[in-house]
Amino acid sequence: MKTILSFFVTCFTAISVFAQSSSTLTINVRGADNERVIVDSKSYDIRNDINNSGVNTPVSITDLQPGQHTLQIIRTGEVNNTGNTTVFYLRSGYDLSINIAANGSVQQRETKWTSNNTGAYGVPMTDANFNVLYRSVLNQNQANTKLSLVNNAFANTSNYFTVAQAKQLIELIYSQSSRLSLAKASYRSITDPANFTQLYSLLNSTAYRNDLAAYVSDYNANNSGNTTAMTTNRFNNFYRAAQRQTTTSAKVSYILGIFSNTNNYYTVAQARQLIQLVSGETNRLYLAKQSYRGITNPANFSRIHELLSSQSSRNELTRFVNSFDGNNAGILQTAMSDADFNTLYRSVENRWGLGAKMSALTDIFNKESNFFTVVQSKQLIQLVSSEPNRLQLAKSAYNNVVDPANFSQLYDLLASQSSRTELDTYVRNNYNYNGSTVYTTEKIPMTDANFNVIYNDVSNRWGLGAKMSALTDIFNNENNYFTVAQAKQLIQLVSDEDNRLQLAKSSYNNITDPQNFSLMYDVLASQTKRNELAAYVNTYSYNR
Repeated sequence: MKTILSFFVTCFTAISVFAQSSSTLTINVRGADNERVIVDSKSYDIRNDINNSGVNTPVSITDLQPGQHTLQIIRTGEVNNTGNTTVFYLRSGYDLSINIAANGSVQQRETKWTSNNTGAYGVPMTDANFNVLYRSVLNQNQANTKLSLVNNAFANTSNYFTVAQAKQLIELIYSQSSRLSLAKASYRSITDPANFTQLYSLLNSTAYRNDLAAYVSDYNANNSGNTTAMTTNRFNNFYRAAQRQTTTSAKVSYILGIFSNTNNYYTVAQARQLIQLVSGETNRLYLAKQSYRGITNPANFSRIHELLSSQSSRNELTRFVNSFDGNNAGILQTAMSDADFNTLYRSVENRWGLGAKMSALTDIFNKESNFFTVVQSKQLIQLVSSEPNRLQLAKSAYNNVVDPANFSQLYDLLASQSSRTELDTYVRNNYNYNGSTVYTTEKIPMTDANFNVIYNDVSNRWGLGAKMSALTDIFNNENNYFTVAQAKQLIQLVSDEDNRLQLAKSSYNNITDPQNFSLMYDVLASQTKRNELAAYVNTYSYNR
Protein backbone atom coordinates (compact mmCIF):
# COMPACT_ATOMS: atom_id res chain seq x y z
CA MET A 1 0.00 0.00 0.00
CA LYS A 2 1.35 3.37 -0.98
CA THR A 3 0.80 6.39 1.24
CA ILE A 4 0.51 9.97 0.09
CA LEU A 5 2.32 12.25 2.50
CA SER A 6 1.76 15.92 1.99
CA PHE A 7 3.75 18.85 3.24
CA PHE A 8 3.05 22.53 3.74
CA VAL A 9 5.82 24.44 2.00
CA THR A 10 6.59 28.12 1.88
CA CYS A 11 9.99 28.84 0.35
CA PHE A 12 13.61 27.77 -0.16
CA THR A 13 16.20 29.17 -2.54
CA ALA A 14 16.17 28.71 -6.33
CA ILE A 15 19.04 29.01 -8.74
CA SER A 16 19.08 32.77 -8.82
CA VAL A 17 21.99 33.23 -11.15
CA PHE A 18 20.12 31.58 -13.99
CA ALA A 19 17.48 33.77 -15.59
CA GLN A 20 13.81 33.02 -16.21
CA SER A 21 10.69 35.01 -17.05
CA SER A 22 8.30 32.92 -14.90
CA SER A 23 8.71 31.54 -11.42
CA THR A 24 10.67 28.31 -11.13
CA LEU A 25 9.75 25.69 -8.55
CA THR A 26 12.62 23.32 -7.70
CA ILE A 27 11.89 20.31 -5.50
CA ASN A 28 14.75 18.30 -3.97
CA VAL A 29 13.63 15.07 -2.30
CA ARG A 30 16.09 12.97 -0.28
CA GLY A 31 15.73 9.24 0.32
CA ALA A 32 15.45 6.12 -1.83
CA ASP A 33 11.76 5.28 -1.17
CA ASN A 34 10.20 8.18 -3.09
CA GLU A 35 8.26 7.48 -6.26
CA ARG A 36 6.94 10.84 -7.42
CA VAL A 37 5.64 14.24 -6.43
CA ILE A 38 2.27 15.63 -7.42
CA VAL A 39 1.87 19.34 -7.98
CA ASP A 40 -1.65 20.57 -8.80
CA SER A 41 -2.67 17.01 -9.75
CA LYS A 42 0.23 16.68 -12.23
CA SER A 43 2.65 13.88 -11.46
CA TYR A 44 6.46 14.17 -11.70
CA ASP A 45 8.65 11.07 -11.33
CA ILE A 46 11.52 11.13 -8.87
CA ARG A 47 14.61 9.57 -10.42
CA ASN A 48 17.22 8.08 -8.10
CA ASP A 49 20.86 8.81 -8.85
CA ILE A 50 22.40 5.33 -8.89
CA ASN A 51 25.86 6.82 -8.32
CA ASN A 52 24.94 8.71 -5.15
CA SER A 53 22.80 6.85 -2.66
CA GLY A 54 20.04 8.94 -1.15
CA VAL A 55 20.27 11.73 -3.74
CA ASN A 56 17.61 12.20 -6.41
CA THR A 57 17.50 14.32 -9.52
CA PRO A 58 15.75 17.61 -8.63
CA VAL A 59 12.27 18.22 -10.06
CA SER A 60 12.22 21.59 -11.82
CA ILE A 61 8.87 23.12 -12.86
CA THR A 62 8.78 26.37 -14.84
CA ASP A 63 5.16 26.61 -16.07
CA LEU A 64 3.34 27.42 -12.81
CA GLN A 65 1.42 30.68 -12.49
CA PRO A 66 1.67 32.90 -9.38
CA GLY A 67 -0.81 31.98 -6.70
CA GLN A 68 -1.94 28.98 -4.66
CA HIS A 69 -0.75 25.44 -5.48
CA THR A 70 -0.77 22.00 -3.85
CA LEU A 71 2.08 19.57 -3.24
CA GLN A 72 2.07 15.87 -2.39
CA ILE A 73 4.88 13.31 -2.28
CA ILE A 74 4.23 9.62 -2.82
CA ARG A 75 6.44 7.13 -1.00
CA THR A 76 6.38 3.35 -0.88
CA GLY A 77 5.71 1.24 2.16
CA GLU A 78 3.23 3.56 3.94
CA VAL A 79 -0.39 2.78 4.85
CA ASN A 80 -2.20 6.12 5.28
CA ASN A 81 -3.06 7.75 1.97
CA THR A 82 -5.92 10.17 2.57
CA GLY A 83 -6.46 13.77 3.55
CA ASN A 84 -2.82 14.90 3.49
CA THR A 85 -2.81 17.61 0.79
CA THR A 86 -1.59 21.07 1.81
CA VAL A 87 -0.98 24.38 0.12
CA PHE A 88 2.01 26.54 -0.93
CA TYR A 89 2.21 29.85 -2.79
CA LEU A 90 4.26 31.21 -5.69
CA ARG A 91 4.79 34.95 -5.86
CA SER A 92 5.41 36.86 -9.07
CA GLY A 93 9.08 37.82 -9.35
CA TYR A 94 10.24 35.07 -6.98
CA ASP A 95 11.56 31.52 -7.40
CA LEU A 96 10.78 28.81 -4.88
CA SER A 97 12.85 25.80 -3.88
CA ILE A 98 11.77 23.02 -1.54
CA ASN A 99 14.14 20.57 0.16
CA ILE A 100 12.46 17.51 1.69
CA ALA A 101 14.77 15.32 3.77
CA ALA A 102 14.53 11.55 4.00
CA ASN A 103 12.97 11.90 7.47
CA GLY A 104 10.23 14.16 6.10
CA SER A 105 11.57 17.48 7.40
CA VAL A 106 11.21 20.44 5.05
CA GLN A 107 13.42 23.45 4.36
CA GLN A 108 12.12 26.31 2.25
CA ARG A 109 13.19 29.71 0.95
CA GLU A 110 12.17 31.98 -1.89
CA THR A 111 14.58 34.12 -3.89
CA LYS A 112 13.74 37.38 -5.58
CA TRP A 113 14.82 37.67 -9.20
CA THR A 114 17.87 39.82 -9.82
CA SER A 115 18.29 42.48 -12.50
CA ASN A 116 20.08 39.87 -14.61
CA ASN A 117 16.92 37.87 -15.25
CA THR A 118 16.36 38.20 -18.98
CA GLY A 119 13.95 35.40 -19.67
CA ALA A 120 16.22 32.46 -20.52
CA TYR A 121 19.08 30.35 -19.25
CA GLY A 122 22.50 31.00 -20.73
CA VAL A 123 22.84 29.49 -24.20
CA PRO A 124 25.17 26.46 -24.19
CA MET A 125 28.23 26.41 -26.40
CA THR A 126 27.55 25.20 -29.93
CA ASP A 127 28.64 21.68 -30.84
CA ALA A 128 31.25 23.07 -33.22
CA ASN A 129 32.82 25.37 -30.63
CA PHE A 130 32.63 22.70 -27.96
CA ASN A 131 34.38 20.17 -30.18
CA VAL A 132 37.22 22.64 -30.75
CA LEU A 133 37.58 23.17 -27.01
CA TYR A 134 37.37 19.45 -26.26
CA ARG A 135 40.04 18.54 -28.80
CA SER A 136 42.34 21.31 -27.57
CA VAL A 137 42.21 19.81 -24.07
CA LEU A 138 42.44 16.22 -25.28
CA ASN A 139 45.58 16.94 -27.29
CA GLN A 140 47.54 18.20 -24.27
CA ASN A 141 50.16 15.80 -22.93
CA GLN A 142 50.54 17.30 -19.46
CA ALA A 143 47.82 16.69 -16.88
CA ASN A 144 48.38 20.15 -15.38
CA THR A 145 47.85 21.80 -18.76
CA LYS A 146 44.59 19.90 -19.29
CA LEU A 147 43.41 20.92 -15.84
CA SER A 148 44.26 24.57 -16.47
CA LEU A 149 42.40 24.64 -19.81
CA VAL A 150 39.24 23.10 -18.38
CA ASN A 151 39.39 25.34 -15.33
CA ASN A 152 39.74 28.41 -17.55
CA ALA A 153 36.82 27.28 -19.72
CA PHE A 154 34.53 27.08 -16.69
CA ALA A 155 35.85 30.33 -15.23
CA ASN A 156 35.11 32.26 -18.44
CA THR A 157 31.77 33.93 -17.73
CA SER A 158 30.98 34.03 -21.45
CA ASN A 159 30.89 30.24 -21.62
CA TYR A 160 27.83 28.11 -20.90
CA PHE A 161 27.62 24.31 -21.08
CA THR A 162 25.09 21.55 -20.88
CA VAL A 163 25.73 18.95 -18.19
CA ALA A 164 26.68 16.50 -20.94
CA GLN A 165 29.34 18.89 -22.27
CA ALA A 166 30.75 19.63 -18.82
CA LYS A 167 30.90 15.92 -18.07
CA GLN A 168 32.96 15.23 -21.22
CA LEU A 169 35.48 17.91 -20.24
CA ILE A 170 35.81 16.78 -16.63
CA GLU A 171 36.26 13.16 -17.71
CA LEU A 172 39.54 14.20 -19.34
CA ILE A 173 40.95 14.81 -15.85
CA TYR A 174 41.76 11.72 -13.77
CA SER A 175 42.48 13.19 -10.33
CA GLN A 176 39.41 12.84 -8.12
CA SER A 177 40.11 16.02 -6.15
CA SER A 178 40.55 17.97 -9.40
CA ARG A 179 37.30 16.52 -10.75
CA LEU A 180 35.51 17.72 -7.63
CA SER A 181 36.94 21.24 -8.00
CA LEU A 182 36.01 21.35 -11.69
CA ALA A 183 32.49 20.08 -11.05
CA LYS A 184 32.01 22.90 -8.56
CA ALA A 185 33.51 25.44 -10.95
CA SER A 186 31.24 24.25 -13.78
CA TYR A 187 27.99 24.80 -11.91
CA ARG A 188 27.85 28.52 -12.67
CA SER A 189 27.86 27.81 -16.40
CA ILE A 190 25.35 24.93 -16.53
CA THR A 191 22.26 25.55 -18.64
CA ASP A 192 20.33 22.47 -17.49
CA PRO A 193 20.91 22.34 -13.71
CA ALA A 194 18.12 19.80 -13.25
CA ASN A 195 20.52 17.27 -14.80
CA PHE A 196 23.53 18.28 -12.70
CA THR A 197 23.47 15.12 -10.57
CA GLN A 198 24.76 13.25 -13.63
CA LEU A 199 28.17 14.72 -12.79
CA TYR A 200 28.17 12.86 -9.47
CA SER A 201 29.05 9.65 -11.34
CA LEU A 202 32.49 11.15 -12.08
CA LEU A 203 33.36 10.98 -8.37
CA ASN A 204 34.29 7.66 -6.81
CA SER A 205 33.83 8.49 -3.15
CA THR A 206 30.61 9.26 -1.31
CA ALA A 207 32.45 11.98 0.61
CA TYR A 208 33.25 13.84 -2.63
CA ARG A 209 29.69 13.40 -3.93
CA ASN A 210 28.28 14.73 -0.67
CA ASP A 211 30.73 17.63 -0.82
CA LEU A 212 29.49 18.51 -4.30
CA ALA A 213 25.84 18.23 -3.27
CA ALA A 214 26.50 20.53 -0.30
CA TYR A 215 28.27 23.00 -2.57
CA VAL A 216 25.32 23.12 -5.00
CA SER A 217 22.87 23.59 -2.15
CA ASP A 218 24.98 26.38 -0.68
CA TYR A 219 25.46 28.01 -4.09
CA ASN A 220 21.74 28.00 -4.77
CA ALA A 221 21.00 29.49 -1.37
CA ASN A 222 23.60 32.23 -1.37
CA ASN A 223 24.75 33.22 -4.85
CA SER A 224 23.20 36.35 -6.29
CA GLY A 225 25.70 37.19 -9.00
CA ASN A 226 27.40 40.10 -7.21
CA THR A 227 30.76 40.78 -5.59
CA THR A 228 29.49 41.42 -2.08
CA ALA A 229 31.39 39.61 0.65
CA MET A 230 29.69 36.43 1.80
CA THR A 231 27.37 36.64 4.78
CA THR A 232 28.63 35.85 8.25
CA ASN A 233 26.48 32.72 8.42
CA ARG A 234 27.79 31.42 5.12
CA PHE A 235 31.39 32.18 6.10
CA ASN A 236 30.95 30.46 9.46
CA ASN A 237 29.75 27.32 7.67
CA PHE A 238 32.88 27.33 5.49
CA TYR A 239 35.13 28.04 8.47
CA ARG A 240 33.73 25.21 10.58
CA ALA A 241 34.00 22.79 7.65
CA ALA A 242 37.64 23.78 7.15
CA GLN A 243 38.30 23.33 10.86
CA ARG A 244 36.96 19.79 10.71
CA GLN A 245 39.54 18.70 8.11
CA THR A 246 41.90 16.34 9.92
CA THR A 247 45.20 17.06 8.13
CA THR A 248 46.99 20.18 6.95
CA SER A 249 46.84 19.04 3.33
CA ALA A 250 43.07 18.46 3.65
CA LYS A 251 42.62 21.95 5.09
CA VAL A 252 44.68 23.47 2.26
CA SER A 253 42.60 21.62 -0.33
CA TYR A 254 39.29 22.66 1.22
CA ILE A 255 40.25 26.34 1.64
CA LEU A 256 41.70 26.40 -1.85
CA GLY A 257 38.30 25.29 -3.16
CA ILE A 258 36.69 28.28 -1.43
CA PHE A 259 39.19 30.77 -2.83
CA SER A 260 39.18 29.23 -6.34
CA ASN A 261 35.41 29.46 -6.71
CA THR A 262 34.85 32.61 -8.76
CA ASN A 263 31.42 33.02 -7.19
CA ASN A 264 32.87 33.45 -3.69
CA TYR A 265 33.84 36.88 -2.33
CA TYR A 266 35.11 37.64 1.15
CA THR A 267 36.69 40.35 3.28
CA VAL A 268 40.36 40.39 4.26
CA ALA A 269 39.31 39.50 7.81
CA GLN A 270 37.46 36.42 6.55
CA ALA A 271 40.36 35.32 4.35
CA ARG A 272 42.77 35.77 7.28
CA GLN A 273 40.72 33.49 9.51
CA LEU A 274 40.75 30.72 6.90
CA ILE A 275 44.46 31.00 6.12
CA GLN A 276 45.33 30.94 9.83
CA LEU A 277 43.84 27.44 10.04
CA VAL A 278 46.82 26.21 8.00
CA SER A 279 50.38 25.80 9.25
CA GLY A 280 53.48 26.10 7.10
CA GLU A 281 54.81 29.19 5.37
CA THR A 282 54.59 27.65 1.91
CA ASN A 283 50.93 26.67 2.34
CA ARG A 284 50.00 30.11 3.70
CA LEU A 285 51.72 31.86 0.81
CA TYR A 286 49.86 29.72 -1.74
CA LEU A 287 46.51 30.41 -0.11
CA ALA A 288 47.24 34.12 0.28
CA LYS A 289 47.84 34.38 -3.47
CA GLN A 290 44.73 32.37 -4.25
CA SER A 291 42.59 34.51 -1.96
CA TYR A 292 43.37 37.83 -3.63
CA ARG A 293 40.91 37.37 -6.49
CA GLY A 294 37.90 37.33 -4.15
CA ILE A 295 38.89 40.09 -1.72
CA THR A 296 36.22 42.81 -1.48
CA ASN A 297 38.41 45.31 0.41
CA PRO A 298 41.85 45.01 -1.25
CA ALA A 299 43.06 48.23 0.42
CA ASN A 300 43.38 46.16 3.60
CA PHE A 301 45.21 43.25 1.96
CA SER A 302 48.43 44.13 3.78
CA ARG A 303 46.84 42.44 6.80
CA ILE A 304 47.34 39.12 4.95
CA HIS A 305 51.08 39.79 4.78
CA GLU A 306 51.16 39.63 8.56
CA LEU A 307 50.44 35.89 8.37
CA LEU A 308 53.82 35.26 6.71
CA SER A 309 56.87 35.02 8.95
CA SER A 310 59.64 35.53 6.38
CA GLN A 311 60.35 38.73 4.47
CA SER A 312 60.99 36.73 1.28
CA SER A 313 57.46 35.32 1.40
CA ARG A 314 56.00 38.78 1.98
CA ASN A 315 57.97 40.17 -0.94
CA GLU A 316 56.76 37.35 -3.18
CA LEU A 317 53.15 38.03 -2.21
CA THR A 318 53.63 41.75 -2.91
CA ARG A 319 55.01 40.98 -6.37
CA PHE A 320 52.03 38.73 -7.05
CA VAL A 321 49.54 41.40 -6.04
CA ASN A 322 51.31 44.11 -8.08
CA SER A 323 51.17 41.94 -11.22
CA PHE A 324 47.60 40.74 -10.67
CA ASP A 325 45.36 41.50 -13.64
CA GLY A 326 42.21 39.58 -12.72
CA ASN A 327 43.12 36.49 -14.71
CA ASN A 328 46.23 35.22 -12.91
CA ALA A 329 44.69 34.23 -9.60
CA GLY A 330 47.21 31.45 -9.36
CA ILE A 331 46.54 27.74 -9.14
CA LEU A 332 48.01 25.57 -6.44
CA GLN A 333 50.27 22.92 -7.90
CA THR A 334 48.25 19.86 -8.84
CA ALA A 335 49.65 16.37 -8.50
CA MET A 336 50.12 14.25 -11.60
CA SER A 337 47.04 12.21 -12.50
CA ASP A 338 47.04 8.52 -11.63
CA ALA A 339 47.13 7.56 -15.30
CA ASP A 340 50.13 9.77 -16.10
CA PHE A 341 51.90 8.69 -12.92
CA ASN A 342 51.45 5.00 -13.68
CA THR A 343 52.93 5.53 -17.14
CA LEU A 344 55.88 7.39 -15.66
CA TYR A 345 56.38 4.79 -12.93
CA ARG A 346 56.45 1.90 -15.40
CA SER A 347 58.91 3.73 -17.67
CA VAL A 348 61.37 3.97 -14.77
CA GLU A 349 60.67 0.49 -13.45
CA ASN A 350 61.46 -1.04 -16.83
CA ARG A 351 64.91 0.57 -17.08
CA TRP A 352 67.99 -1.64 -16.70
CA GLY A 353 71.66 -0.96 -16.45
CA LEU A 354 73.94 0.62 -13.87
CA GLY A 355 72.41 3.87 -12.66
CA ALA A 356 69.60 3.90 -15.26
CA LYS A 357 66.76 4.24 -12.74
CA MET A 358 68.65 6.83 -10.69
CA SER A 359 69.38 8.92 -13.77
CA ALA A 360 65.74 8.82 -14.88
CA LEU A 361 64.41 9.74 -11.41
CA THR A 362 66.88 12.61 -11.08
CA ASP A 363 65.59 14.06 -14.34
CA ILE A 364 61.98 13.59 -13.22
CA PHE A 365 62.41 15.46 -9.94
CA ASN A 366 64.50 18.17 -11.60
CA LYS A 367 61.65 18.95 -14.00
CA GLU A 368 59.81 21.92 -12.51
CA SER A 369 56.50 21.07 -14.19
CA ASN A 370 56.27 17.66 -12.48
CA PHE A 371 54.22 17.64 -9.30
CA PHE A 372 53.51 14.64 -7.08
CA THR A 373 51.85 13.71 -3.85
CA VAL A 374 54.21 12.43 -1.18
CA VAL A 375 52.77 8.96 -1.75
CA GLN A 376 53.65 9.15 -5.46
CA SER A 377 57.15 10.45 -4.72
CA LYS A 378 57.67 7.63 -2.23
CA GLN A 379 56.75 5.01 -4.82
CA LEU A 380 59.23 6.44 -7.30
CA ILE A 381 62.11 6.69 -4.82
CA GLN A 382 61.54 3.10 -3.70
CA LEU A 383 62.59 2.01 -7.20
CA VAL A 384 66.21 2.51 -6.12
CA SER A 385 67.70 0.70 -3.12
CA SER A 386 70.88 2.62 -2.31
CA GLU A 387 70.53 4.80 0.81
CA PRO A 388 72.60 7.71 -0.59
CA ASN A 389 70.53 7.65 -3.80
CA ARG A 390 67.29 7.67 -1.86
CA LEU A 391 68.49 10.57 0.26
CA GLN A 392 69.49 12.56 -2.83
CA LEU A 393 66.13 11.92 -4.51
CA ALA A 394 64.16 12.76 -1.36
CA LYS A 395 65.90 16.14 -1.24
CA SER A 396 65.13 16.74 -4.90
CA ALA A 397 61.51 15.67 -4.46
CA TYR A 398 60.60 18.30 -1.87
CA ASN A 399 60.18 21.05 -4.42
CA ASN A 400 57.78 18.83 -6.42
CA VAL A 401 55.41 17.68 -3.70
CA VAL A 402 51.96 19.25 -3.46
CA ASP A 403 51.34 18.14 0.14
CA PRO A 404 54.50 19.12 2.05
CA ALA A 405 52.68 18.60 5.35
CA ASN A 406 52.97 14.86 4.67
CA PHE A 407 56.66 14.95 3.73
CA SER A 408 57.71 13.11 6.90
CA GLN A 409 56.41 9.92 5.26
CA LEU A 410 59.51 9.95 3.04
CA TYR A 411 61.72 9.51 6.09
CA ASP A 412 60.51 5.90 6.25
CA LEU A 413 62.57 5.25 3.10
CA LEU A 414 65.82 5.92 4.98
CA ALA A 415 67.22 3.22 7.25
CA SER A 416 69.72 5.30 9.21
CA GLN A 417 68.95 8.11 11.63
CA SER A 418 71.85 10.12 10.21
CA SER A 419 70.23 10.13 6.76
CA ARG A 420 66.90 11.19 8.22
CA THR A 421 68.55 13.99 10.16
CA GLU A 422 70.38 15.16 7.04
CA LEU A 423 67.12 15.28 5.09
CA ASP A 424 65.40 17.15 7.90
CA THR A 425 68.22 19.71 8.05
CA TYR A 426 68.18 20.14 4.26
CA VAL A 427 64.46 20.90 4.15
CA ARG A 428 64.54 23.35 7.06
CA ASN A 429 67.54 25.19 5.65
CA ASN A 430 66.35 25.46 2.07
CA TYR A 431 62.61 26.02 2.26
CA ASN A 432 60.31 28.43 4.05
CA TYR A 433 58.92 26.18 6.72
CA ASN A 434 57.13 27.21 9.89
CA GLY A 435 60.19 26.87 12.09
CA SER A 436 59.39 23.46 13.52
CA THR A 437 61.17 20.32 12.49
CA VAL A 438 59.79 18.72 9.37
CA TYR A 439 60.41 15.23 10.65
CA THR A 440 57.39 14.45 12.75
CA THR A 441 55.88 11.04 13.21
CA GLU A 442 52.94 12.01 15.40
CA LYS A 443 49.78 10.42 14.09
CA ILE A 444 46.50 11.78 15.41
CA PRO A 445 43.44 9.54 15.26
CA MET A 446 40.36 10.65 13.39
CA THR A 447 37.87 12.66 15.42
CA ASP A 448 34.71 10.89 16.58
CA ALA A 449 32.60 13.06 14.29
CA ASN A 450 34.64 12.24 11.17
CA PHE A 451 34.88 8.59 12.17
CA ASN A 452 31.11 8.33 12.53
CA VAL A 453 30.68 9.77 9.03
CA ILE A 454 33.00 7.12 7.56
CA TYR A 455 31.48 4.33 9.64
CA ASN A 456 27.92 5.20 8.64
CA ASP A 457 28.93 5.52 4.99
CA VAL A 458 30.41 2.02 4.92
CA SER A 459 27.61 0.56 7.02
CA ASN A 460 25.01 1.80 4.53
CA ARG A 461 26.69 0.21 1.50
CA TRP A 462 25.08 -2.81 -0.12
CA GLY A 463 26.05 -5.19 -2.85
CA LEU A 464 28.65 -7.92 -3.21
CA GLY A 465 31.98 -6.66 -1.92
CA ALA A 466 30.84 -3.04 -1.49
CA LYS A 467 31.85 -2.76 2.18
CA MET A 468 35.14 -4.58 1.62
CA SER A 469 36.06 -2.31 -1.29
CA ALA A 470 35.28 0.82 0.72
CA LEU A 471 37.26 -0.35 3.76
CA THR A 472 40.24 -1.30 1.61
CA ASP A 473 40.33 2.24 0.21
CA ILE A 474 40.01 3.73 3.70
CA PHE A 475 42.96 1.80 5.13
CA ASN A 476 45.05 2.41 2.00
CA ASN A 477 44.68 6.17 2.49
CA GLU A 478 47.85 7.20 4.32
CA ASN A 479 46.14 10.31 5.69
CA ASN A 480 43.61 8.25 7.68
CA TYR A 481 44.59 7.42 11.25
CA PHE A 482 42.56 5.39 13.74
CA THR A 483 42.72 4.05 17.23
CA VAL A 484 42.59 0.26 17.46
CA ALA A 485 39.04 0.58 18.77
CA GLN A 486 37.99 2.58 15.70
CA ALA A 487 39.68 0.24 13.23
CA LYS A 488 38.11 -2.73 14.97
CA GLN A 489 34.61 -1.26 14.55
CA LEU A 490 35.21 -0.75 10.85
CA ILE A 491 36.57 -4.26 10.26
CA GLN A 492 33.60 -5.81 12.06
CA LEU A 493 31.37 -4.42 9.29
CA VAL A 494 32.48 -7.39 7.15
CA SER A 495 31.92 -10.97 8.26
CA ASP A 496 34.23 -13.04 6.06
CA GLU A 497 37.27 -14.22 8.04
CA ASP A 498 39.72 -13.80 5.14
CA ASN A 499 38.50 -10.27 4.51
CA ARG A 500 38.87 -9.39 8.18
CA LEU A 501 42.43 -10.70 8.19
CA GLN A 502 43.31 -8.69 5.09
CA LEU A 503 41.83 -5.50 6.56
CA ALA A 504 43.53 -6.04 9.92
CA LYS A 505 46.89 -6.23 8.15
CA SER A 506 46.11 -3.14 6.07
CA SER A 507 45.00 -1.18 9.12
CA TYR A 508 48.26 -1.59 11.02
CA ASN A 509 49.97 1.32 9.26
CA ASN A 510 47.03 3.59 10.19
CA ILE A 511 46.99 2.76 13.90
CA THR A 512 47.93 5.46 16.42
CA ASP A 513 48.12 3.14 19.44
CA PRO A 514 49.94 0.00 18.20
CA GLN A 515 50.53 -1.08 21.79
CA ASN A 516 46.82 -2.00 21.84
CA PHE A 517 46.86 -3.85 18.53
CA SER A 518 46.42 -7.22 20.22
CA LEU A 519 42.77 -6.24 20.74
CA MET A 520 42.38 -6.61 16.97
CA TYR A 521 42.85 -10.38 17.25
CA ASP A 522 39.34 -10.61 18.69
CA VAL A 523 37.81 -10.01 15.24
CA LEU A 524 39.28 -13.34 14.04
CA ALA A 525 37.60 -16.60 15.03
CA SER A 526 40.31 -19.08 14.07
CA GLN A 527 43.64 -19.41 15.83
CA THR A 528 45.31 -19.94 12.44
CA LYS A 529 44.24 -16.49 11.27
CA ARG A 530 45.34 -14.91 14.57
CA ASN A 531 48.76 -16.52 14.24
CA GLU A 532 49.06 -15.22 10.68
CA LEU A 533 48.23 -11.68 11.82
CA ALA A 534 50.72 -11.93 14.68
CA ALA A 535 53.44 -13.05 12.30
CA TYR A 536 52.63 -10.15 9.98
CA VAL A 537 52.87 -7.62 12.81
CA ASN A 538 56.13 -9.10 14.12
CA THR A 539 57.84 -8.82 10.76
CA TYR A 540 56.29 -5.54 9.61
CA SER A 541 58.74 -2.65 9.30
CA TYR A 542 56.70 0.13 10.86
CA ASN A 543 58.67 3.35 11.11
CA ARG A 544 57.08 5.76 13.56
